[in-house]
Amino acid sequence: MASEQLVFRTVYVDPDVDTALRAMATSEGIGKGLMFRRFLAAGLRKNRGRKLQPGRNDTILAMRAVYVPADLEGRVSVLAFKSRMGKTAVIRQLLRLGHKALAA
Repeated sequence: MASEQLVFRTVYVDPDVDTALRAMATSEGIGKGLMFRRFLAAGLRKNRGRKLQPGRNDTILAMRAVYVPADLEGRVSVLAFKSRMGKTAVIRQLLRLGHKALAA
């Protein structure tokens, strides 16, 4: 990862996903940033480029700052454009999909 280009991103994460992210990172002995990137990549794989639907947000979200590989950021940007949603909303949905994929 030292040679790949990273983008610094601040996002709001659903509390249950944030708790799962922390728990899985701890159980695997890795940092939360790396687990965040794994969740995001798994969510993109599971979604397979399909448009996402805007979700309703009525919960208090946890703010997280993380470095994301530029290629993942680019794929998120394309999906956000196709879905006509903001990148943060897309990332939140992808993190949830990624968590489900990795927890299975």
